[in-house]
Amino acid sequence: MTKTKLFEPLNADVPSTVPNSWKSLISQLENDFRLAVIQSDAPLMSDTLFRLSDLHWFFKESWDGKHKIPLPCSTAPLFKARGQLLKFIASLAKECHFKGVKESLSYNNPVDWVAGILFEGILWCGEGKNKTEGIKTTQGHNKALRSFENPYSREKYPHTWNLIQASIKWAESVYKCDFTKLWNEFLDAKSTATRELESPYFVPVEQGEDGQFYTVLSPKTRGKGKVLLSQAMFKNSFSDSKCYHAGGLKVLLGKPSGF
Repeated sequence: MTKTKLFEPLNADVPSTVPNSWKSLISQLENDFRLAVIQSDAPLMSDTLFRLSDLHWFFKESWDGKHKIPLPCSTAPLFKARGQLLKFIASLAKECHFKGVKESLSYNNPVDWVAGILFEGILWCGEGKNKTEGIKTTQGHNKALRSFENPYSREKYPHTWNLIQASIKWAESVYKCDFTKLWNEFLDAKSTATRELESPYFVPVEQGEDGQFYTVLSPKTRGKGKVLLSQAMFKNSFSDSKCYHAGGLKVLLGKPSGF
């Protein structure tokens, strides 16, 4: 059997039932990915592939349960959890937008709002110098959210801050009963996605004092054998049409959004 190729998320089929606004976002991300390859921008390339993978799982969870995910099956636990979280983020944004909460008024539609949150990436993984610290920060965010507190920076993550702030206001409004179920589903999905950050496909990436990003070739190295993220991702020439296979996926997905 032929191995799943790493770049299959590019130009992958999208279910016909997916609204055009989401299809447009996929196209934008595919263009970002190609630009990252041309510019040998490893962090952008990795971030963008995470976002593409999140969206494909979101499509499967929301519109077509038979949608074939263009990634190896072994990545399913991590990205399914991220896709489910995106589903509830989108639901919160949609409900807040159409209820006219103040924080939603600067967006033309819920998709624009969710796109901003997706690019900020902080709801999936908190900031940290390494994987352990990032997961610990994320767990702290989850605890604050369950106490109806907004743990995000309005200046640094305005789209995410708006969603949480709007959701908290919604909880205090006449729509409280409707909100409770959706908010709890969002929190549960976020907790699940946080646990899946321990996945072996989620390898640590650290920014050195020289400003460069470093990763490891295997999650089993436990901090040893660090290499430049750019070297790990661009060690082969793209001009010869060779693609990385599934075995190299853990390297390319080294720097998730928001980490």
